[in-house]
Amino acid sequence: MNSLILFPTKQENPFPVGLKLGKVFQLKNNVFLLFTGIGEKGAELLDNFLINNSFDGQIIEFGGAASVLGGEVGEIYEIVEILNDVESVIVHQQTFLKKASLFCKNKLFTGEELNVSRDILLFSMETLFFYKVAQKYGLNFISIRIVTDFGKGNIKKEFIKTLELNRKKIKTVLEDLL
Repeated sequence: MNSLILFPTKQENPFPVGLKLGKVFQLKNNVFLLFTGIGEKGAELLDNFLINNSFDGQIIEFGGAASVLGGEVGEIYEIVEILNDVESVIVHQQTFLKKASLFCKNKLFTGEELNVSRDILLFSMETLFFYKVAQKYGLNFISIRIVTDFGKGNIKKEFIKTLELNRKKIKTVLEDLL
């Protein structure tokens, strides 16, 4: 099966290859990588790729996430529910990873209160947008997120530090999905 792995930032890519924004890189015969950029604009790049290329397979989104409730820094989760202020989408469970819900908004999470209660609730800027693009093309979608921070303090520093410390684990998890 073909797999297209999405990375909203360059730092989230654990493979020893350089990625360019919006350009697909073929890692193996049936594995492709795409550095999308963050938020809704990242989903636009994915949509442009799918409009212009024949792709049949699964979309795997990988990225960092802030923990709103219950998530542990360095822990990797499969997202099984994606929600925002107006909708909630259940995503079919497909992996061996711990499960989490994810709140998606096209802005950086800075620790504000969300009127949502889940056992484990993470926050990202693009997951719902990627999911909708995958659905538009009838493609299987898997979202995998590592908790990098709590949306407070020096978010960028914590994000990069957590990704660097867990690079090998991230690579292994992604390879196990292929």
